[in-house]
Amino acid sequence: MRSSRLPWVLLAVALHMLLFEMGPGGADGWSYYAITESIWVDGDLDLADNDYGVSTFHVVNGRTITKYPPGTSLLDGPFLLAARALEPLAAGFRPDFGDRGKKPPYDRVDGRVFARIMAVSFAHNLFALIGLLFVYRALRALDFSDGTACVTALLTFFASPMLFYASNGMSEAPSFLIASGVLWLL
Repeated sequence: MRSSRLPWVLLAVALHMLLFEMGPGGADGWSYYAITESIWVDGDLDLADNDYGVSTFHVVNGRTITKYPPGTSLLDGPFLLAARALEPLAAGFRPDFGDRGKKPPYDRVDGRVFARIMAVSFAHNLFALIGLLFVYRALRALDFSDGTACVTALLTFFASPMLFYASNGMSEAPSFLIASGVLWLL
């Protein structure tokens, strides 16, 4: 019996993530990060002090509000808290990307915030990888061959919007994790 090709599939996807990780992407990613930071760091839902200038927050009656639900914060929070434990190591660091395309708001964050942002980005990469594992397992449980399950997992990542969404902090990677987990359990 041949061994599974799944480790190679997951390695290819992880390598892509490592090379092309974007951090929070656009207003969605930054908004979700700000909600997570507000809940897990500040211990409140006052988003005014968590807006890095890219979110889609609005001020209504003196209160900063968002259109995004806080559900992803439940999955992102433990990763953010792990990064908080490492904050003393990052305290003096300032992210500097030079001319490599990273723009504000990275120039407005210190090393501690940057470490938390990267922890949440890592979480979303991990959610996508685990989701691909669930897709593979679901297909194998339905008696698809190892090759078919591996190709399907590869295509699920590289031939779908997951290629973008897994590396920018938006809600799609956590949603994919949950949906593919339910698929596998059924």
